[in-house]
Amino acid sequence: MVTASEAAEEYRAVLSDLSRNDKTQINLLTILAEDYASYSSEIVKVIEDSLYNSSIPLKLVMLYVIDSIVKNIQVTGGYRELFAKKIVDMIVHVFKEVDIS
Repeated sequence: MVTASEAAEEYRAVLSDLSRNDKTQINLLTILAEDYASYSSEIVKVIEDSLYNSSIPLKLVMLYVIDSIVKNIQVTGGYRELFAKKIVDMIVHVFKEVDIS
């Protein structure tokens, strides 16, 4: 079994390969998030960090990843509750960044 830090690092590596709105890759990230549901707080932190530090075109794609996770992983991991605490700030950040450019 992997540790929380190993799960976070693997998720970060797969997420860093996301370079455009690619449904297959987003589905893979959703499945991986479900596999690591016991480390959901770490996975949410990885996604949050990636959203805040990604280029402007990828910020919206990060929201698509969140959307996919929240819609498709309804029971395990508590992803909905974890993202609910952060989603407003993340969306505001994305729209402010996009508005600037």
